[in-house]
Amino acid sequence: MGEIFVVAEHRKGEVREVTYQMLWKANDLCQKLSHTLTLVLIGSKDEPFLDALKERADKVVAVEGLQDFNGDLYKEILFRLIQEHKPLLTLVAHTPWGMDFAPSLSVKLGFPIVTDCVDVVVDNGKPKAVRQIYSGKLFSRVTFRDAPGYLVTIRSGAFPAEKAGDHKGEVVRAPLPADLPRAGKQFVAFEDAAAGEVDITQAELLVSIGRGVGEADKV
Repeated sequence: MGEIFVVAEHRKGEVREVTYQMLWKANDLCQKLSHTLTLVLIGSKDEPFLDALKERADKVVAVEGLQDFNGDLYKEILFRLIQEHKPLLTLVAHTPWGMDFAPSLSVKLGFPIVTDCVDVVVDNGKPKAVRQIYSGKLFSRVTFRDAPGYLVTIRSGAFPAEKAGDHKGEVVRAPLPADLPRAGKQFVAFEDAAAGEVDITQAELLVSIGRGVGEADKV
């Protein structure tokens, strides 16, 4: 039995929606491959959402001691965990945070990576990634070269966020490794973009109606 990793993304004490979406897809893949679903949570001690997350995975590896996100440290921590657990597939959110460390993690591991995926399918026991090309007009199925493991970044909104499967995740707590290399960057502050009353990124359907060039009575 193998293992599939999902790397949790969280901010200001809240889990990002894309984490639940990745867990939904990972559950589907684990059922097809008879693999174990492992969530990797890197953060501070006793994150408030830990109990909710362990109900969506078979195991939660909670690396405690990192107060704020740092892509350099995420890369180093995940490199060690992947070498230890040897998961077949590691799912990372295709967000500014995920793309901060996923490509360099791929290089450090020597594993292939496919980014901005809208699906992951199983073909003859091996994962294949599905991406949109030509501005979403076509879907391409990407085959990985043979490797001990594979990395995929998942587009937000590609999957449902509902709870899937019957999980009672075992929580494995681990301290932040003391011998991590010095990070090349430092967290300063959160600067959230101004948001409207409705979050259009979570909408199932968007209707855009424009006006013609000129005055309103000429439309």
